[in-house]
Amino acid sequence: MNKRSWLVAVLVSALILSGVMGAQSVSAAETKIIKIGALLSLSGPPAPIGDINKKALDIYSQILNERGIKVGKDTYRLELIYADDQFSPQGAVAAANKLIFSDKVQFLTHYSPSNAALSPLTNANKVILVGRTAGGFIYNAKTMPYNVYFNLVAEVWPGLGYAACTAMPEIKTIGLLISTANKGILDDQIHRIKTFIEKRKGKILEPIWYPLGTQDFTPYLAKLHEGNADLVMVAGPASDAMAVSKLRQSMGKKYPITQTGGYANLKAFIAAMGSFEFSNNIVSEYNAPWEYKVTKISPKHLADMKKFRDLWIAKYTDPIETISTIPFGYTMGQLSLIVEALQQAGTTDPDALMKTLRGGTFDSLLGKFKMTGQKKHGSPVFFGSPGMASILKNGKEVYLGETPITDVDNLP
Repeated sequence: MNKRSWLVAVLVSALILSGVMGAQSVSAAETKIIKIGALLSLSGPPAPIGDINKKALDIYSQILNERGIKVGKDTYRLELIYADDQFSPQGAVAAANKLIFSDKVQFLTHYSPSNAALSPLTNANKVILVGRTAGGFIYNAKTMPYNVYFNLVAEVWPGLGYAACTAMPEIKTIGLLISTANKGILDDQIHRIKTFIEKRKGKILEPIWYPLGTQDFTPYLAKLHEGNADLVMVAGPASDAMAVSKLRQSMGKKYPITQTGGYANLKAFIAAMGSFEFSNNIVSEYNAPWEYKVTKISPKHLADMKKFRDLWIAKYTDPIETISTIPFGYTMGQLSLIVEALQQAGTTDPDALMKTLRGGTFDSLLGKFKMTGQKKHGSPVFFGSPGMASILKNGKEVYLGETPITDVDNLP
């Protein structure tokens, strides 16, 4: 190659390289950021729940950001900012203040019983709050125009009993053991359970209310045994369901017990129980979309979940389903709803987003559901739920059944 040819080649290469580098710089410059505050319980007894959700969100947001989030003509990536809510309303509000005023988040997700405490702050600042029903749930369509509910914990609870009764037709009598923290929240759910079992020619015993923090459930179980309960539905912290499960085994009973929510860490849960025998027949919410038999999951989300599970194993060794499937039904699911709403609205404007969310239909990690709630709550901002239940058998969650919630105004 002569000197002139060599010089031309160098110049061409330089131009090509600068073009490539230029394209990369433009691409980076054109990618905008959406800030999402994730309130997690990162301290105290609920810390394992916060830890696994944080790990899961890190991986899932990585998957979403690699693909890019198209909002109108712009491409965005997510910036998740975590804060410890200390699983308390006071802790949640303190953390939310920083996220809103210092970090300038546009969305706030949470799963703690802090909906009522957070709502005045988030709504005053037009920050969209994506949360759950159950403990601490209060909703007013007029004063909370920027609230959205993804996790229907309270509404799903009866479905756990339905699944148990359907899978085990020998169940004829249901006993209810409910924490006083749920007073006034579960009236409708209790009525639904009563209607369900009576249609099956069974009966429901008078609900037993116990104080939060109860250590000895012996007198309560003795009363349920007098009524010949062959299914006990516990509505309280997971620790209460654990105590009841161990106690019924020591009293010579093996009937199923339902608990609210899922497992923060299944391995730790089994270890705390002491043996597979003590944990057998606990029925729980099961957030494993790849197991759904009724609710359909789109190929896009199934592919994301396969990639997620592969990345999880590469990083943490154990498959996530042996630890907890809570993130799919809570924080990861919330994130998938936010992304879908942004793409449909084509804007990050909170008012336009809420207009899209109200009554909209969205394809999430948990399936495709329409927002409902106009009749019962005054605004259609409640997402549906697959309502899938599992039963513990020798330390593993086994599919039990599904009671999908497609309309909170007309619950099953």
